[in-house]
Amino acid sequence: MSNKILGYFNDLELNYTDKLGRITYLPAKQSDYTKGNYDSLNQHLWTGETLLLFSLFFNLNDEFKLHWYITLKGIKKATEIAPGLYKRHPDPYSDKDPRYDPISLDEYLGINFSYKVVDLNKESQDILDYHKKKNWCVSDKSSLIDLNIKSEIFTLKFWKAVYQVLKYCIINRDFTGSNDLDKIIDTNPGVDLLTSYRQPKDQLFIYLAANKKAPIICWVHFIVTAFLTLKMNNNEKSGRILLFFKLLFLQKFVKPMRWLAKYYDKKMTDKYGIFPLAACFKLYYEHKEHPFHKIAECIYVDDNGLISTLVK
Repeated sequence: MSNKILGYFNDLELNYTDKLGRITYLPAKQSDYTKGNYDSLNQHLWTGETLLLFSLFFNLNDEFKLHWYITLKGIKKATEIAPGLYKRHPDPYSDKDPRYDPISLDEYLGINFSYKVVDLNKESQDILDYHKKKNWCVSDKSSLIDLNIKSEIFTLKFWKAVYQVLKYCIINRDFTGSNDLDKIIDTNPGVDLLTSYRQPKDQLFIYLAANKKAPIICWVHFIVTAFLTLKMNNNEKSGRILLFFKLLFLQKFVKPMRWLAKYYDKKMTDKYGIFPLAACFKLYYEHKEHPFHKIAECIYVDDNGLISTLVK
Protein backbone atom coordinates (compact mmCIF):
# COMPACT_ATOMS: atom_id res chain seq x y z
CA MET A 1 0.00 0.00 0.00
CA SER A 2 1.33 3.43 -0.93
CA ASN A 3 3.05 5.32 1.88
CA LYS A 4 1.36 8.42 0.48
CA ILE A 5 -2.09 6.99 1.27
CA LEU A 6 -0.96 6.07 4.75
CA GLY A 7 0.28 9.63 5.12
CA TYR A 8 -3.17 11.01 4.34
CA PHE A 9 -4.70 8.88 7.09
CA ASN A 10 -1.95 9.90 9.52
CA ASP A 11 -2.72 13.52 8.68
CA LEU A 12 -6.36 12.91 9.62
CA GLU A 13 -5.44 11.46 13.00
CA LEU A 14 -2.81 14.09 13.77
CA ASN A 15 -4.53 17.26 12.57
CA TYR A 16 -8.25 16.57 12.15
CA THR A 17 -9.31 15.08 15.48
CA ASP A 18 -11.11 16.51 18.49
CA LYS A 19 -10.12 15.86 22.10
CA LEU A 20 -11.85 12.45 22.03
CA GLY A 21 -10.00 11.32 18.90
CA ARG A 22 -12.97 11.80 16.54
CA ILE A 23 -12.44 13.08 12.98
CA THR A 24 -13.35 16.73 12.35
CA TYR A 25 -14.50 18.81 9.38
CA LEU A 26 -11.81 21.46 9.78
CA PRO A 27 -8.34 21.18 11.34
CA ALA A 28 -8.63 20.54 15.07
CA LYS A 29 -7.44 24.01 16.09
CA GLN A 30 -10.40 25.50 14.18
CA SER A 31 -12.94 22.94 15.42
CA ASP A 32 -13.21 23.59 19.15
CA TYR A 33 -16.96 23.36 19.78
CA THR A 34 -16.43 24.30 23.44
CA LYS A 35 -15.75 27.83 22.17
CA GLY A 36 -18.92 27.94 20.10
CA ASN A 37 -17.43 26.84 16.76
CA TYR A 38 -20.16 24.89 14.98
CA ASP A 39 -18.10 23.91 11.96
CA SER A 40 -17.62 20.34 13.12
CA LEU A 41 -20.89 18.90 14.33
CA ASN A 42 -20.70 15.37 12.91
CA GLN A 43 -17.57 13.91 14.47
CA HIS A 44 -19.29 10.58 15.17
CA LEU A 45 -20.22 10.31 11.48
CA TRP A 46 -16.86 11.37 10.07
CA THR A 47 -15.04 8.99 12.40
CA GLY A 48 -17.18 6.10 11.17
CA GLU A 49 -16.59 7.12 7.56
CA THR A 50 -12.84 7.29 8.16
CA LEU A 51 -12.78 3.80 9.64
CA LEU A 52 -14.72 2.47 6.64
CA LEU A 53 -12.10 4.03 4.37
CA PHE A 54 -9.36 2.42 6.47
CA SER A 55 -11.04 -0.94 5.93
CA LEU A 56 -11.13 -0.32 2.16
CA PHE A 57 -7.43 0.51 1.83
CA PHE A 58 -5.85 -1.68 4.49
CA ASN A 59 -6.05 -5.12 6.04
CA LEU A 60 -6.84 -4.15 9.60
CA ASN A 61 -4.43 -5.76 12.04
CA ASP A 62 -4.84 -6.38 15.76
CA GLU A 63 -2.79 -3.28 16.66
CA PHE A 64 -5.10 -1.04 14.61
CA LYS A 65 -8.23 -2.60 16.08
CA LEU A 66 -6.88 -2.31 19.63
CA HIS A 67 -6.06 1.38 19.11
CA TRP A 68 -9.55 2.14 17.84
CA TYR A 69 -11.19 -0.17 20.38
CA ILE A 70 -9.67 1.95 23.14
CA THR A 71 -10.53 5.21 21.32
CA LEU A 72 -14.14 4.21 20.69
CA LYS A 73 -14.56 3.04 24.28
CA GLY A 74 -13.39 6.50 25.40
CA ILE A 75 -15.81 8.20 22.99
CA LYS A 76 -18.61 5.98 24.26
CA LYS A 77 -17.85 6.81 27.89
CA ALA A 78 -17.89 10.55 27.13
CA THR A 79 -21.00 10.64 24.92
CA GLU A 80 -23.30 7.76 25.91
CA ILE A 81 -26.14 8.90 28.17
CA ALA A 82 -27.76 5.47 28.60
CA PRO A 83 -27.17 2.14 26.83
CA GLY A 84 -27.80 2.90 23.15
CA LEU A 85 -28.50 6.64 23.65
CA TYR A 86 -25.77 9.10 22.70
CA LYS A 87 -25.20 12.83 22.58
CA ARG A 88 -23.32 14.76 19.91
CA HIS A 89 -20.58 16.20 22.12
CA PRO A 90 -19.30 15.42 25.62
CA ASP A 91 -20.06 18.99 26.73
CA PRO A 92 -22.37 20.73 27.19
CA TYR A 93 -25.54 18.77 27.79
CA SER A 94 -27.94 21.39 29.17
CA ASP A 95 -30.65 22.24 26.65
CA LYS A 96 -30.36 25.85 27.79
CA ASP A 97 -26.71 26.16 26.81
CA PRO A 98 -26.40 28.10 23.51
CA ARG A 99 -23.86 25.54 22.26
CA TYR A 100 -26.19 22.58 22.76
CA ASP A 101 -27.15 20.73 19.60
CA PRO A 102 -29.15 17.46 19.64
CA ILE A 103 -27.55 14.42 18.07
CA SER A 104 -28.59 13.64 14.50
CA LEU A 105 -29.45 10.39 12.79
CA ASP A 106 -26.26 10.59 10.72
CA GLU A 107 -24.25 10.54 13.93
CA TYR A 108 -25.81 7.19 14.87
CA LEU A 109 -24.89 5.82 11.46
CA GLY A 110 -21.31 6.92 12.04
CA ILE A 111 -21.20 5.32 15.48
CA ASN A 112 -22.46 2.05 14.02
CA PHE A 113 -19.96 2.22 11.14
CA SER A 114 -17.17 2.54 13.69
CA TYR A 115 -18.45 -0.27 15.88
CA LYS A 116 -18.78 -2.61 12.91
CA VAL A 117 -15.20 -2.02 11.75
CA VAL A 118 -13.81 -2.72 15.23
CA ASP A 119 -16.24 -5.57 16.07
CA LEU A 120 -17.97 -3.82 18.97
CA ASN A 121 -21.14 -5.81 18.43
CA LYS A 122 -22.71 -5.37 21.86
CA GLU A 123 -22.59 -1.60 21.52
CA SER A 124 -24.42 -1.78 18.18
CA GLN A 125 -26.97 -4.11 19.73
CA ASP A 126 -27.57 -1.56 22.50
CA ILE A 127 -28.32 1.09 19.88
CA LEU A 128 -30.75 -1.20 18.07
CA ASP A 129 -32.49 -2.16 21.31
CA TYR A 130 -32.88 1.48 22.38
CA HIS A 131 -34.22 2.58 19.01
CA LYS A 132 -36.76 -0.24 18.89
CA LYS A 133 -37.84 0.48 22.47
CA LYS A 134 -38.47 4.09 21.46
CA ASN A 135 -40.29 3.06 18.26
CA TRP A 136 -37.47 4.61 16.21
CA CYS A 137 -38.10 8.15 17.54
CA VAL A 138 -34.91 8.90 19.47
CA SER A 139 -33.70 12.19 20.96
CA ASP A 140 -31.07 13.10 23.55
CA LYS A 141 -33.00 16.25 24.44
CA SER A 142 -33.67 16.10 28.20
CA SER A 143 -37.36 16.97 27.77
CA LEU A 144 -37.85 14.08 25.31
CA ILE A 145 -35.74 11.25 26.72
CA ASP A 146 -38.56 9.80 28.83
CA LEU A 147 -41.22 10.19 26.14
CA ASN A 148 -42.30 7.40 23.80
CA ILE A 149 -43.92 8.42 20.52
CA LYS A 150 -46.28 5.43 20.69
CA SER A 151 -48.05 6.88 23.70
CA GLU A 152 -47.92 10.48 22.46
CA ILE A 153 -49.80 9.84 19.22
CA PHE A 154 -52.94 8.86 21.15
CA THR A 155 -53.22 12.27 22.84
CA LEU A 156 -55.35 15.18 21.66
CA LYS A 157 -52.55 17.68 22.24
CA PHE A 158 -50.33 15.75 19.81
CA TRP A 159 -52.85 15.97 16.95
CA LYS A 160 -53.58 19.63 17.74
CA ALA A 161 -49.88 20.32 17.35
CA VAL A 162 -49.70 18.30 14.11
CA TYR A 163 -52.63 20.36 12.81
CA GLN A 164 -50.85 23.61 13.73
CA VAL A 165 -47.69 22.44 11.96
CA LEU A 166 -49.51 21.39 8.77
CA LYS A 167 -51.60 24.55 8.73
CA TYR A 168 -48.50 26.74 9.03
CA CYS A 169 -46.64 24.79 6.33
CA ILE A 170 -49.52 24.91 3.84
CA ILE A 171 -50.42 28.57 4.37
CA ASN A 172 -46.82 29.76 4.26
CA ARG A 173 -45.59 27.14 1.80
CA ASP A 174 -42.73 26.62 4.20
CA PHE A 175 -41.59 23.10 5.06
CA THR A 176 -37.97 24.03 5.75
CA GLY A 177 -38.09 24.71 9.48
CA SER A 178 -38.34 28.48 9.88
CA ASN A 179 -38.20 30.07 13.32
CA ASP A 180 -42.01 30.26 13.55
CA LEU A 181 -42.37 26.62 12.59
CA ASP A 182 -39.66 25.62 15.05
CA LYS A 183 -41.54 27.41 17.83
CA ILE A 184 -44.64 25.28 17.18
CA ILE A 185 -42.60 22.08 17.19
CA ASP A 186 -40.37 22.93 20.15
CA THR A 187 -43.32 23.74 22.41
CA ASN A 188 -45.01 20.40 21.66
CA PRO A 189 -42.70 17.61 22.84
CA GLY A 190 -44.61 14.80 21.14
CA VAL A 191 -44.32 16.44 17.72
CA ASP A 192 -40.72 17.40 18.47
CA LEU A 193 -40.00 13.73 19.13
CA LEU A 194 -41.63 12.77 15.84
CA THR A 195 -39.04 14.87 13.98
CA SER A 196 -36.40 12.46 15.35
CA TYR A 197 -37.95 9.45 13.59
CA ARG A 198 -35.43 7.05 12.03
CA GLN A 199 -36.70 6.17 8.57
CA PRO A 200 -36.56 2.54 7.34
CA LYS A 201 -33.61 3.31 5.02
CA ASP A 202 -31.56 4.22 8.10
CA GLN A 203 -33.04 1.56 10.35
CA LEU A 204 -31.46 -0.85 7.86
CA PHE A 205 -27.90 0.00 8.89
CA ILE A 206 -28.72 -0.08 12.60
CA TYR A 207 -30.03 -3.63 12.15
CA LEU A 208 -27.04 -4.68 10.04
CA ALA A 209 -24.46 -3.24 12.42
CA ALA A 210 -26.01 -5.34 15.18
CA ASN A 211 -25.85 -8.46 12.94
CA LYS A 212 -29.63 -8.66 12.76
CA LYS A 213 -31.93 -9.32 9.81
CA ALA A 214 -33.64 -6.12 8.69
CA PRO A 215 -37.30 -6.02 7.59
CA ILE A 216 -37.79 -6.00 3.81
CA ILE A 217 -39.28 -2.48 3.97
CA CYS A 218 -35.89 -1.20 5.11
CA TRP A 219 -34.19 -2.57 1.99
CA VAL A 220 -36.93 -1.26 -0.32
CA HIS A 221 -36.83 2.20 1.24
CA PHE A 222 -33.02 2.30 1.02
CA ILE A 223 -33.06 1.49 -2.71
CA VAL A 224 -35.87 3.93 -3.55
CA THR A 225 -34.14 6.71 -1.61
CA ALA A 226 -30.84 5.95 -3.34
CA PHE A 227 -32.47 6.61 -6.72
CA LEU A 228 -33.96 9.87 -5.44
CA THR A 229 -30.60 10.95 -4.00
CA LEU A 230 -28.92 10.43 -7.37
CA LYS A 231 -31.40 12.47 -9.41
CA MET A 232 -29.56 15.06 -11.49
CA ASN A 233 -31.55 17.97 -10.04
CA ASN A 234 -30.73 16.92 -6.48
CA ASN A 235 -27.69 18.96 -5.40
CA GLU A 236 -27.38 17.61 -1.86
CA LYS A 237 -23.74 16.60 -1.62
CA SER A 238 -23.89 15.13 1.89
CA GLY A 239 -26.60 12.65 0.83
CA ARG A 240 -24.51 11.44 -2.11
CA ILE A 241 -21.44 11.02 0.08
CA LEU A 242 -23.38 9.17 2.76
CA LEU A 243 -24.83 6.86 0.10
CA PHE A 244 -21.28 5.99 -0.97
CA PHE A 245 -20.41 5.00 2.59
CA LYS A 246 -23.57 2.93 2.93
CA LEU A 247 -22.62 1.04 -0.24
CA LEU A 248 -19.11 0.55 1.13
CA PHE A 249 -20.53 -0.72 4.42
CA LEU A 250 -22.66 -3.27 2.53
CA GLN A 251 -19.69 -4.37 0.43
CA LYS A 252 -17.39 -4.85 3.41
CA PHE A 253 -19.75 -6.39 5.95
CA VAL A 254 -22.90 -7.72 4.26
CA LYS A 255 -22.96 -8.28 0.49
CA PRO A 256 -21.99 -5.92 -2.34
CA MET A 257 -24.89 -4.29 -4.17
CA ARG A 258 -22.95 -4.31 -7.42
CA TRP A 259 -25.78 -3.09 -9.64
CA LEU A 260 -26.49 -0.14 -7.35
CA ALA A 261 -22.79 0.72 -7.08
CA LYS A 262 -22.56 0.77 -10.88
CA TYR A 263 -25.63 3.00 -11.08
CA TYR A 264 -24.14 5.25 -8.39
CA ASP A 265 -20.91 5.58 -10.36
CA LYS A 266 -22.75 6.38 -13.59
CA LYS A 267 -24.97 9.05 -12.06
CA MET A 268 -22.07 10.58 -10.13
CA THR A 269 -19.90 10.66 -13.27
CA ASP A 270 -22.73 12.30 -15.22
CA LYS A 271 -22.93 15.02 -12.58
CA TYR A 272 -19.29 15.54 -11.52
CA GLY A 273 -17.17 14.13 -14.37
CA ILE A 274 -14.05 11.99 -13.95
CA PHE A 275 -13.23 10.95 -10.37
CA PRO A 276 -16.71 12.01 -9.26
CA LEU A 277 -16.30 11.01 -5.62
CA ALA A 278 -13.25 13.24 -5.26
CA ALA A 279 -15.09 16.14 -6.92
CA CYS A 280 -18.05 15.73 -4.55
CA PHE A 281 -15.76 15.48 -1.50
CA LYS A 282 -14.00 18.70 -2.47
CA LEU A 283 -17.30 20.54 -2.69
CA TYR A 284 -18.48 19.21 0.66
CA TYR A 285 -15.25 19.29 2.68
CA GLU A 286 -14.44 22.87 1.84
CA HIS A 287 -11.09 23.05 3.64
CA LYS A 288 -8.75 22.75 0.66
CA GLU A 289 -6.14 20.68 2.54
CA HIS A 290 -8.57 18.10 3.96
CA PRO A 291 -7.03 14.60 3.52
CA PHE A 292 -10.38 13.22 2.36
CA HIS A 293 -9.80 15.02 -0.96
CA LYS A 294 -6.67 13.01 -1.77
CA ILE A 295 -8.06 9.76 -0.38
CA ALA A 296 -11.18 10.06 -2.56
CA GLU A 297 -9.02 10.52 -5.67
CA CYS A 298 -7.83 6.94 -5.19
CA ILE A 299 -11.32 5.37 -5.11
CA TYR A 300 -13.41 4.16 -8.02
CA VAL A 301 -16.12 1.61 -8.88
CA ASP A 302 -14.72 -1.16 -11.07
CA ASP A 303 -16.45 -2.96 -13.94
CA ASN A 304 -17.76 -5.60 -11.54
CA GLY A 305 -19.54 -3.03 -9.41
CA LEU A 306 -17.07 -3.18 -6.54
CA ILE A 307 -15.70 -0.10 -4.79
CA SER A 308 -11.95 -0.35 -5.35
CA THR A 309 -8.72 1.61 -4.93
CA LEU A 310 -6.17 2.81 -7.46
CA VAL A 311 -3.21 1.91 -5.22
CA LYS A 312 -2.00 -1.59 -4.40
